[in-house]
Amino acid sequence: MSDRKHKITFVVPTACYTPSRGWDKAAVAPLEGATLAATLLQKAGYKVQCFDLRLDADQKTLAVRSASESVAVCIAGAPDSYRFIREFCTELKSYNEQIPIILGGPLSTFGWDTILCKTKVNYCLVGECERVIVKLVECVLQGKMPINFPVAFVHAGKVIAPTRSPKVCMSEVPYPDYTLWKESYGSHYPPSLLYYSTQRGCRGKCSFCALPGRWRPSEESKIASDLTKIRELGVKKLFFSDPTFNTETKHCLAVASVIKEQIRLPWACHIRAKPSSRSFFEVLKKSGCEALFLGIESAEEAILRQYNKGTSLKDIESCLASASDVGLPVWGFLILGLPGETKQSLRKTIEFTANHAFAPRATFATPFPGSVLHHIFLEDAIKEGARKEDVVERILEQVSDLRYDGTDEPMQLPGREIGLVPILRETMAWMTQMAVERVGQLP
Repeated sequence: MSDRKHKITFVVPTACYTPSRGWDKAAVAPLEGATLAATLLQKAGYKVQCFDLRLDADQKTLAVRSASESVAVCIAGAPDSYRFIREFCTELKSYNEQIPIILGGPLSTFGWDTILCKTKVNYCLVGECERVIVKLVECVLQGKMPINFPVAFVHAGKVIAPTRSPKVCMSEVPYPDYTLWKESYGSHYPPSLLYYSTQRGCRGKCSFCALPGRWRPSEESKIASDLTKIRELGVKKLFFSDPTFNTETKHCLAVASVIKEQIRLPWACHIRAKPSSRSFFEVLKKSGCEALFLGIESAEEAILRQYNKGTSLKDIESCLASASDVGLPVWGFLILGLPGETKQSLRKTIEFTANHAFAPRATFATPFPGSVLHHIFLEDAIKEGARKEDVVERILEQVSDLRYDGTDEPMQLPGREIGLVPILRETMAWMTQMAVERVGQLP
């Protein structure tokens, strides 16, 4: 067979996103989900060519050419990639109208109905890819409809909703073959930092988040095997992309032991404010942990309760104190302007930030598809007579411009206090300057 009969092109879209200060390299590490899907298709016998346009947007021409000569195209969709995906798919279809385009990732999972109505994407894979991606490609190439798949698609002008699929067991997740990105990354390969998940799902129920799901940890032996292969690539640092690394203390300590005894690479992770004792953080630091990314969100207790954060201000203060005691630097995530935010609550958050040792990473409240906040925003707009797909597209257009660098504008949300927007801008400017100062002061 020719290459065309085997070839599948993977594309990671460009992004305006900027990482937390001091972590610039985190913006261009290969995406774990896209790597897993590409790995599975390669094992199934397909020739896979991968392009990460976040690293080099000039590769777009090569990506379009490769895609137009492939049997299928897979795109990794984040919420901020909507505009790129719409334009990329239109350009690709102008070269080859018949090429099937498969979208995966959170944009596909939470925005499939809008994607299929507003772009030239053919199939939206909803949820995890491991049990589906190879069967989906085979089904599509045979000209069959993916009925009873966790895949949304259009048939006879009607959007066919996906079926529900059981969550994947972590034992089913293969080692992601990061060498598939070698050609795209060029002189930047191997990347100095790689993302890796030791668990999936989150027990939290935060209303502003789209990620809650059944918690599933990987076995210690699998983690050790995978991380050994990653270290052998020449990677210098790990970032555990678990939604909440300290969901379960026993799992955390097992991972820390693996890293300390076998891997010996510096690492960082996302955590919640509990559990977070000094002894717990001491174990993490001794294993090579060099940074914690903590979800603080607000210093107003009423907002933490309203959005089901599951932690109190006392928990957050205790966490920050424990991290400081053992010399672990903390980047603290803050969300400004959630419905219910007031001038007084913003003042509390500013004072809390000024009085505690962490580098703030502030963002404006955004109704990301899949979150409770998104549903609130959507219901309010529909009551005013708007069409769902138009509202979601408007949100995605705005999300496509987010940079998280202090220059973003707050989105208009229902229930926001009148006159709050200028104060939100001032607060963001202060937080951005504080981040610059604090990053240089952290241990």
